[in-house]
Amino acid sequence: MTDSIKSKIINICIAFLSIVFIYLISLLLYYLKNNDLAFPHPNNIIVETLNLLKLSQTYKALFFSVLRLLLCICLSLIIAFILATLSFRFSYFKKIINPYITIFRTLPLVSIIVLLIITVGTKISAFVVTVLVLAPLIYQNVLEGLESVPEDIVNAYRLDSKFNINVLFKLYVPQIVPSIKTALISSIGLGFKVLVMSEFISGTNYSLGYSLKDSYQNKIEMVYVYAWTLILIIISLIITKICDFLQEKK
Repeated sequence: MTDSIKSKIINICIAFLSIVFIYLISLLLYYLKNNDLAFPHPNNIIVETLNLLKLSQTYKALFFSVLRLLLCICLSLIIAFILATLSFRFSYFKKIINPYITIFRTLPLVSIIVLLIITVGTKISAFVVTVLVLAPLIYQNVLEGLESVPEDIVNAYRLDSKFNINVLFKLYVPQIVPSIKTALISSIGLGFKVLVMSEFISGTNYSLGYSLKDSYQNKIEMVYVYAWTLILIIISLIITKICDFLQEKK
């Protein structure tokens, strides 16, 4: 048996034991709480999760949430690339925009969501919030990539041409592709968490966040909430694995 096969078997065993441990903790909490409405039996949570996975509404919510996430990432990339290019070319623009980048990176997410719900309404607030969170992250990576281009290569290009669109895409873009990939990979996991939270707070229709909120507000038993939470955990794990795979392929 090769080392790689042994490693895979060990990883599978660890994952299985982790699942068993979580199940036992849930079972312990069920008996300690002694209230099926507040904390249902883990078997009931699993059964309800399987029932939700049979419903078309579940996949409809998943589809629209994933679609929003992809649109948010694409728009954030465009905005970040434009802002990073301007900051790289004009130092005064960088000084002007840096305070805003810092504000959006440090402002509590809940505050942003509430302010946007008040100003733009609930329909697009989740979309706007996600873009406002992801764009500064991607901007920072793109700008660092532009600033890390070797000076000797830049000087060689300057002998033939001044800074223009051709130079930007022939010289700088190939150099910053790794930075962009890193930013996009980071954006997938972070964007999903931000988007679902925004959907939950704003009540965005046809979304995973709204489905969780609906199960919390309109269902008597908490088993629906735990079932949706389990689905979100599974999706998060899948996204994490996808990000890890993309990270290895860089």
